[in-house]
Amino acid sequence: MTEKKKSGKKAEPAENDEKKRSRGKPLKYKTVEQMQEKIDTYFESCWDNVPIRNKYGSVITKKDKETGEEEPIYERVQVRPYTVTGLAVALDMSREGILNYQNKRGPEYFGAIKKAKDKIEQYAEEQLYILKNPAGAIFNLTNNYKSWINKKYDDKRIEFEEKRLDLEREKVNKTNTLLDAVTERNQQMQTLADMINMPTPDRSARDFDEKE
Repeated sequence: MTEKKKSGKKAEPAENDEKKRSRGKPLKYKTVEQMQEKIDTYFESCWDNVPIRNKYGSVITKKDKETGEEEPIYERVQVRPYTVTGLAVALDMSREGILNYQNKRGPEYFGAIKKAKDKIEQYAEEQLYILKNPAGAIFNLTNNYKSWINKKYDDKRIEFEEKRLDLEREKVNKTNTLLDAVTERNQQMQTLADMINMPTPDRSARDFDEKE
């Protein structure tokens, strides 16, 4: 009975396997709870208590029951917009870093970041119906959310540009037609002026008799 040769390679301890799995860039947040706390702090920082003012700009006050002094009345208002870049700064990351956590760091991180981005998206979408010039909200949506970059949007933009160019061409054609009409009129007036100023031949009745 032959005896199998023992391999010269030693078995690596289990702790080495753990080290291999932990290689790479370390997580900025070891738990999703730490990240969620930063996210909540960011959204909270976008709000503040602001004194209510009347139409003349004066602060509205009320008398304190205990001290009898007039104190300002405050209301909770949003003083900064929700943005993906603002969220990234609050998390001490770049926009790419947020996407990296969302896509590669496990479902728990994915859920926390997706929920935060959904909140920002909702805010930006609402601004489309509130602001007179929603260019900033459109920029935010089209640059941070793939669902807002679609063929329909591009087609509408192309259609708008084509209509604008057609109007420009129409204006140019009308101007050229008017210039042609003015040029032709000037030529006619010049011809008439030349005929008026043309010298009259000096002829007498004898000239006609000789021809006969």
